[in-house]
Amino acid sequence: AERLAREEPVYTQLSAELLSHPFVFVGTTLDESLLWQHIQLRSTRGGSGLGEFRRKSFLVTPHLDKAREVALSQYNVEWIPMNAEQFAAEVLSKLEGTVAKGISVISKRSAGIADNESIIQEVSTLIGGPISRTEFLLGTEPIWSDIQSGRAITRNSDNDLWNKVSDVKIGKGARGIILVTGTAGSGKSTALMRVALHLSSDGTRVGWIDRDSEASLRGLRRGFQKGAAPDVIVIDDADLLGSDLGPTLREICLYAPYPLFVLGIRSGRVDRILNPAQLGQTPIHEYVMPLLTDEDIAGLVDALTNDNKLGKLRGLTRIEQENTLREKTGRELLVAMIEATSGLRFEEKAVKEYEELDEDKKRIYAIVATATALQFSLSKKDILIAVGRQDNVILNALDQLVRRNIILTLGGAESSYRARHRVLGEIVERKLQSAGQLYDVVRGLIIVVATQVTPDMPRSAKPKRLLIRLINNSFLHRMLGPEQARNLYGELEAHLKNESHYWLQRGVLEVEAGNLRLAKNWLDQAKGISPDDDFIETEYALWEFRTALDNPADLKSHELVDDACGALEHQITLNGKRYEHAYHVLGSQCLAWVRRGLEQFEQQRDFLEYGIEKLKEGVKNHPTSNRLKTLLKEMEDEKLNLVLRR
Repeated sequence: AERLAREEPVYTQLSAELLSHPFVFVGTTLDESLLWQHIQLRSTRGGSGLGEFRRKSFLVTPHLDKAREVALSQYNVEWIPMNAEQFAAEVLSKLEGTVAKGISVISKRSAGIADNESIIQEVSTLIGGPISRTEFLLGTEPIWSDIQSGRAITRNSDNDLWNKVSDVKIGKGARGIILVTGTAGSGKSTALMRVALHLSSDGTRVGWIDRDSEASLRGLRRGFQKGAAPDVIVIDDADLLGSDLGPTLREICLYAPYPLFVLGIRSGRVDRILNPAQLGQTPIHEYVMPLLTDEDIAGLVDALTNDNKLGKLRGLTRIEQENTLREKTGRELLVAMIEATSGLRFEEKAVKEYEELDEDKKRIYAIVATATALQFSLSKKDILIAVGRQDNVILNALDQLVRRNIILTLGGAESSYRARHRVLGEIVERKLQSAGQLYDVVRGLIIVVATQVTPDMPRSAKPKRLLIRLINNSFLHRMLGPEQARNLYGELEAHLKNESHYWLQRGVLEVEAGNLRLAKNWLDQAKGISPDDDFIETEYALWEFRTALDNPADLKSHELVDDACGALEHQITLNGKRYEHAYHVLGSQCLAWVRRGLEQFEQQRDFLEYGIEKLKEGVKNHPTSNRLKTLLKEMEDEKLNLVLRR
């Protein structure tokens, strides 16, 4: 009864797959009572005239009564009057290995084998096919066709960036990194795509990695070790590859054949992702995306005119059109394309677009927009799982959102869906957060990613990286607040009970809340699943400090502090140059122990000096970390006050 009452993760995934993929049923007449009970409960067709959006499936069986044949045809299940042997001989035998290949892919997925981690797509293979019409000039994110067709204007900055890339590329020795930074919607992606196309047209092998790529840092290393990697690697939204990006690039850049990396990162995220201390002697050249120039604005008006996208600018003179783009949009590219042509403020347009939808479409758009803001896209199956309803109503609503250009679909082996632009997704995400409506959205996205993670999947694989990011305690605390985060962790237990990182983050939440007994239980479970995980060791040390601080007079408290310091020193030795967290835990807890756990001046002074020495090392290894610098100053002030009080 308990199992039937709770949501079953595998069943949820199967329901979504049945609705979004074609199936071939063999060895059943689909007469199971539980199946028809599920159909009766969850198969609403979506209203008159909206059509059937389930993928066509096939039932292979020699005999089927007419009533069942008619009933199944309503759900796009077509009867094939054959037995299994006939079907294998007459149909499967003609597929020339396709079935075997598909089974191989499924087997690899279930085993956690990620061959595509090391596949770096080359620009020359991405730009083939017909030129597509898009709504780029109304604010959608660029695709290769926008550059090739001229919808994306050539800006003055494009020439400047190309000159910088050319100069670095022809240099001798290590070429290092060209870093393209800018605010959201400043045109970084378009500039990167234009550079990549230019290099490719010159005969250079150019690799392209973006948020839809499966490539990982481990895969990058493997590609270069095999000697199969392109000469230039362009990475859009490079921060998605994680905090190990700097050390990985240093390892690759400083050894022959000296590849060139061109990275796009938002200005506010550069210091978090690329630590100068980790890059060492790796050459790095930064290019900051500028605002639109007068020549850029003139070109944008031409492009809007040629593509019939002037909107509110249509009735104005040429001078008035340019003045509107120049004065009312702050010379920002994305704002110019949306505000000037629609007549609405950028944020107003995004929020209004969301609020005008009916409830089903709001739910879908909220999920897709939030996923876009978090820099990943969703398949149809993912959306069905995240919404929590596997029925035709949701498929119909999704189709309408796509047809009305509210959501974009990108083709491929399996279509993916995203908001028109990441900035629009972020606006909707903030709207949902301020209204307290993010809980179900985040829950749905976590369940989607959890269904893609297998026990043997490496930490560097894209689904695993996404899961770690989504269940992070700090992320959930910021998005939902502590109480909702706690409730969400509880709801996700059935889906994530075998994930050590889930128990780790759940334990960290309780440590921060002061529920130390419960926190230990969660941390012990994390340690039981991954006994050698360095992150768990760090958080376990934090728990020891907090337990000691809870009762500083207990003799065991001093032992806990000693154990915690030893564990944190070990983590600093192992990972101190890559991660700053162990330094921060050690410094902050040293300060707290001096204030609450030690009474004699000499003990307080010596322990503070120990902590200050470690923090100085941390600041040296992480020179851009403001929180380490702030903590170091606080500890030095505490030491001064300690001396003065004496």
